[in-house]
Amino acid sequence: MAQDSVTEPLWTLSGPPQPVVAGTSFRVTATVKLPLGYYQDVDSPFLLFEPNQAAVVDRSSSPPTIRKEKRSFTGTFTLTRTVVLPEGTPPGPRNLVWKTGWQICQVDGVCLLPAERSFTLAVIVTGAGGPAAPLPGLDFWGALLGAFLGGLILNLMPCVFPVLALKAVGLGSASGLSFKERRREALAFAAGGWGTLTLLGVATAIFSAVGQRLDWGFSFQEPLFVGALALVFWVFALQLWGVWTWNGSPFTLTTSAKPHWGRSLAGGALLVVAAAPCTAPFLGPALGFALAQPPMVIPWFFAAAGLGLVMPLLVVQSFPAWGKLLPKPGPWMVVMERVAGFFLATTVLYLLWVWTKQTSEQAVWPGLAALGMVAGALAWAGRFPKSLVVRVLACVLGMGSALAVPVLVGSMGPVPTRVSSGWQDFSPTALAQALAAGRPVLVDATAAWCATCQVNELAVLDRADVTALFDRLGLVRLRADYTRPDPVIRAWLASVNRAGLPVYALYRPGRDPYLFPELLTDDNFTRVLALEPRSQGISPLSIPRTFR
Repeated sequence: MAQDSVTEPLWTLSGPPQPVVAGTSFRVTATVKLPLGYYQDVDSPFLLFEPNQAAVVDRSSSPPTIRKEKRSFTGTFTLTRTVVLPEGTPPGPRNLVWKTGWQICQVDGVCLLPAERSFTLAVIVTGAGGPAAPLPGLDFWGALLGAFLGGLILNLMPCVFPVLALKAVGLGSASGLSFKERRREALAFAAGGWGTLTLLGVATAIFSAVGQRLDWGFSFQEPLFVGALALVFWVFALQLWGVWTWNGSPFTLTTSAKPHWGRSLAGGALLVVAAAPCTAPFLGPALGFALAQPPMVIPWFFAAAGLGLVMPLLVVQSFPAWGKLLPKPGPWMVVMERVAGFFLATTVLYLLWVWTKQTSEQAVWPGLAALGMVAGALAWAGRFPKSLVVRVLACVLGMGSALAVPVLVGSMGPVPTRVSSGWQDFSPTALAQALAAGRPVLVDATAAWCATCQVNELAVLDRADVTALFDRLGLVRLRADYTRPDPVIRAWLASVNRAGLPVYALYRPGRDPYLFPELLTDDNFTRVLALEPRSQGISPLSIPRTFR
C-alpha cells in the first residue's frame, strides 16, 4: 500500500477499521508525503486517487496552501474518497485496486513528468441482503429446524459438559416426588431455559434493528460477566459441598424445603447462561441465517434453539415410569451433590483462566484470593446459620472482597495476545495478501471462553502430525481470537454467515470458502485437508456443506 522514492511521493492508503457492507458508503484515505522541496498543484489533472471497483460519492482533502495564487500541497497531505461497492458484491475478503497519479514540481518551477501507480487495499465485505445470497439452498423452515437440532445437539457439546452436573442434580431432585410434581418442576426448569434464550433473541433483534450485531456468546467477552459467573458457580459449588446451606437453591438434593417452580425457573435460566459460549452443528448456520433476517424474525430462531436445548429434560420427565428408576431418597443424594460440586468447581477454575486471558495473567492471584474470601465468609455463615449478624457480616466480607478484585486488576498491564506457533493474527490484509500470492488459508475463529474451541485445538489443530500437514500443504494459518470484542472479527463472522464460535474456514484462491464442522475430527478435518493436493481442492460433493 505504499511506495517510496527520492523523486516520488510516498502514498499510504488506509481503509475503514471495520469490514464494509455492499451498497453502503465507507471512506478510504490516502496520506501523501511529498519529497522535500516539491509541491503538488491541487487542480492538476494528473492528481488522481480513484478506485476501480467502487463508485465515488464524495471527495475531500486536507487544506491546501496558496502558492503564487494557486492552491498547492506541500509536505504531507491527505486525500479522502467516500465510495460505495455495488450491491451484490460477494461477501468475503476483497482487494480493492486504487489508481493514483501526480505531477510534482520543484519550488524553483521545474516540474517532473506525470506518473501513475496502482495500489491494493484489503477489506472484508459483508452482505446486506437476505438469506439467498449468503446461504444458497437454505430456506426459513430449514433454518428453523436447524436451530432446533442445534439446540438439541448443544447438550452433547464440550462447552456444556461442566453444567451437565446441574442437569443431573435437577433430574435427581425428582426422587420422592409424585409424577405431577416432577412434571411441574420439569416444565418450570424448561421454561426458565427456553424463556432466557428467547429473551436473548429479543435483545439481539433490538440491537439488529438499530444497526448493531450481537453474536452468540457475546456476554462472555466481558471480564465482569465472566468473573461474576465464576463467583455464582463457586457459591453453588460450596453449597453442594455442604459448606453452607440454602433451602431456596435451584441446585440441591438434600433440601428440606418443598419443591417450588421459582427455583426450577431460576435453575433453567442459569443453565442457559452457562451453556451459551459456543455453538453446535446446525446451530451456527441457522443463527447466521437468522441474523440476516428482519429483526422481528430473529427471536423465532433463538426460541427454536431453546426448545431443542430443554427438550431432553421434558421428554425424560414426561414419562411416569421415570420416577420408578430413581432410587429412594438416601445417602446417594449427598454423594451426588459432592460430585456435582466438583464439576462446578472445575468450571470455576476454567472461567478464572478465561478471566485472566481477558484482563492480565497476574489477575489470577486476586481472583483466587476473592474465591478464598467468599468461601471463608460462607463457611462462617454456615457455622452460625441462625445468627443474622454473622450472616450480614459474612455477606459484607464476601461481596467486599469480590468487588475489590476489579480495582486491583485494573492497575495491572493488559494480557499479551496469545498466538500459537505457526499461526498468525487474523486480519483482512493478511488474508487478502495470502490469497493474492496463491496460498490456501485456514482461518480459525476461537476464544478462550469457547470450550469446544479449546478441545479442537488440543485434539486436532495443535497436534504435531496436523501441523506437519499444514506445512506440507503450504497452508497459511490465521487465528481470529474473539476472546474480547473485535469489530473486524465480528464482521468476518457475518461474511461467512456465522454468529458464534468455533468457526473454521478454508480459503483457496478463486474459490468460495469451505466451512468445517464445529467439532473437528480426523474424518471431517485432517482427511479432508489431505485430499487437497489430489483433488485440486475440496469440492462440495466430497464433504457437503450444512443444509446443502
